[in-house]
Amino acid sequence: MRWPRLCGYYRGVFIRLWGESLTMSLQYVKRSKSWVVLRVSVISLLIVLFCCKVGEATIVIGQTSDFEDGTTQSWTDGGSGGGFFVTHTNIPNGGPTGVGDNFLQVSQTSTGRLATVNDSSGWTGDYQAASVTGVRADLNTTHSTPLDIRLVLFDGFNQLADRWTSTNSFTLPNDGLWHTFTFSVQQADLTNVAPINPGTYNSIITNVQRLMFRHQSGPASSQGSTLTLATFNIDNIVAIPEPPSLETTFIKAGSTSWDPLFRQFVDPSDSLGIDVEAAANSPLAQVNVNELYVQFSKDVNVTSGDLLLTGDTVADYSGLISGFDYDSGTFLATWTLSEPLEADRLNLQLAAVTDLAGNPLVATSVDFTALPADSNQDEVVLSDDLVQVRNLQFELITGLGTATSNCSPRHDLNGDGVILSDDLVLSRNQAIAENHPVAIQVMPTG
Repeated sequence: MRWPRLCGYYRGVFIRLWGESLTMSLQYVKRSKSWVVLRVSVISLLIVLFCCKVGEATIVIGQTSDFEDGTTQSWTDGGSGGGFFVTHTNIPNGGPTGVGDNFLQVSQTSTGRLATVNDSSGWTGDYQAASVTGVRADLNTTHSTPLDIRLVLFDGFNQLADRWTSTNSFTLPNDGLWHTFTFSVQQADLTNVAPINPGTYNSIITNVQRLMFRHQSGPASSQGSTLTLATFNIDNIVAIPEPPSLETTFIKAGSTSWDPLFRQFVDPSDSLGIDVEAAANSPLAQVNVNELYVQFSKDVNVTSGDLLLTGDTVADYSGLISGFDYDSGTFLATWTLSEPLEADRLNLQLAAVTDLAGNPLVATSVDFTALPADSNQDEVVLSDDLVQVRNLQFELITGLGTATSNCSPRHDLNGDGVILSDDLVLSRNQAIAENHPVAIQVMPTG
């Protein structure tokens, strides 16, 4: 018998029995004037308390059940006292990494509730003190219907024990593929479903005596849902700290037409484009900006439709997105537009992006301005911009990160690495229409 379980379930029984024996001892002492029995009774209590102390549970961040030792690693049916008619089998092949990757198969032997529990020292104890805020696991199933998986925390082992369960279940598809889920144990994500005398969140999170994964459909309930001969597989159960926030590390704008030297000149760190967050008050002056780059702080689930780009001139740019790419190695997403950005005040947001555990991206909203040929960055294109380009003709980028003394990316309007007559023509075309000076500007807000 494991000491943590002894402490969790039988400690109260021992103390009650000790109390009864102490009462009997005192009665005996009163009659016989002997202190021998009283001393024995006190010593027995100290032994029980000492055993419970040395056997306290030891949940820690990184606690893992990966089943590579060929055992069930103390995951059981909990004694089948709660309607769990299941077997646990260590399968030597077919885990998330394939051949040679062990996993645990949890299978029903009869109609009942599908669950697996662990009350060993590795998975019980004070989650709060250990800074454990979630449990991550890989699961799959080929059951006839998808399963609704929840995590449950118990403070004891009988059917009346206090318990907190995941408020919302994770839907496990019945596609036979492995899926990774992170089950939060934070108060905002749990619901107390004790059958009687519900306790506080603090009382459960500081004294978890049993951990359970179970199928339970519908609203959070004290009992799992009934199934017949269902199976799920589980692997790589890990106690984790609060995950770092998913954020963007940069948002940049560039062009498929830019020369590599120009890219490196405007973006020494990544050779991509201009950081629109860092240059929020500096309009994009290039005439051919047609790519947006977003790098995330970790690997993500992201699609083409997650970019929301709107403007004053063009209300919705979604129809202009012609290409999308995501590099899971660098966490870099690239959106390509079918047409370059024209003069516009823009807002970029990202919707529905999550990390691989399902944690959402921190709210992201970036405002920036595109104004082709605004070389002097005054948010209006006039003849003074044309004069600046003319005065800087023949300035060029001479190598990686180097250029002639007066070379300016704001005047190399096509991003080919040298300021020439073609840039002058581009500037003139932006500032002059039908031989009359025209101020192309972005109207102020407010």
